[in-house]
Amino acid sequence: MGIAALERVGDHAQNIAELVINYISGQDVRHSDYALVEKAVQEANDRMAARQVSTLSATKPAVKSATDFVDSNGDEG
Repeated sequence: MGIAALERVGDHAQNIAELVINYISGQDVRHSDYALVEKAVQEANDRMAARQVSTLSATKPAVKSATDFVDSNGDEG
């Protein structure tokens, strides 16, 4: 009975993983070989990384120089 329960847990985990991959990449990877699944995940990771870089660069404030942190009295502020 314990082995069957573990197999069922594994099946549920695989189903969840396939749904997540489908949600992120838009590709149906059910009944696919490992190479196709790996390719879909890598493409989704690349798209997410590119999106994060563009989001960060669009919202990142300008870098201040060291003199911007020192007021006219020479105090840091």
